[in-house]
Amino acid sequence: RKEKKDEKKPERKEVKKDDKKEDRREEKKDDRREERKDDRKDDKKDDRKDRDRERDRARDDKERSGKDRDRERPREKKDQAKEGDAEAKPVPAFADVVGGPVDRSKGKGSPKGGKSAPYPRATTTRLPKVDRTSACPFLLRIFQKNDEHHRIEEFNRRGKEPVDDELQVYTWADVTLRELTDLVKDVSPEARRPGVRLDFKLIYPGKDGRMVMKPLGSVFSQRHNADEHKTLRDMAFQIGDLISLAIHQNDW
Repeated sequence: RKEKKDEKKPERKEVKKDDKKEDRREEKKDDRREERKDDRKDDKKDDRKDRDRERDRARDDKERSGKDRDRERPREKKDQAKEGDAEAKPVPAFADVVGGPVDRSKGKGSPKGGKSAPYPRATTTRLPKVDRTSACPFLLRIFQKNDEHHRIEEFNRRGKEPVDDELQVYTWADVTLRELTDLVKDVSPEARRPGVRLDFKLIYPGKDGRMVMKPLGSVFSQRHNADEHKTLRDMAFQIGDLISLAIHQNDW
């Protein structure tokens, strides 16, 4: 009998151990289920918060857009009023200011029934500045010479210009003579000397096909004067025209 009892005892112990393991497994499963439920609840809460934030953002955007529209309405009215004034009062062109079309070859404007005006004649309206960040520059050919200008006969044939004395610059129509002087001084050591005067002249084709030379102005290397504020556009410069430059030494 004792032997039988001893044999039954370990079986009972093993059964109890198995039951405990199963209970632990079930507890772990229950814990995982609860964790999953909690995670789902948290996700739902986060989704609700995100929806609320999106709604708030949409409301803010609508309010901002409404305010921007209210601000733009008076601006649009002002712009429309300006456009109406511009249509009613067109800006006078260069030919209208001088009384008719200008003959650049003769240096005077002689329209029919109008008075002649000296070339060049500035317009009464201020021309807008060129946006140099967006506008494309053009090639400007400058032919320099010491103490005198090149002869006009040297420019009568295209392709036969005195290229040995040529300086090529990329610039805009509102460039001033002072800016051109600074560009020349960067390249030419003669223009950096004290007491130097740089005399600019415009070279362009006339009506008869021959080249014409007209004075633009003079700028001193180390002294200011009124001509340094002149721009090419003010002097009726057109893309393709040439510039003749005479560098006079010790000319105060």
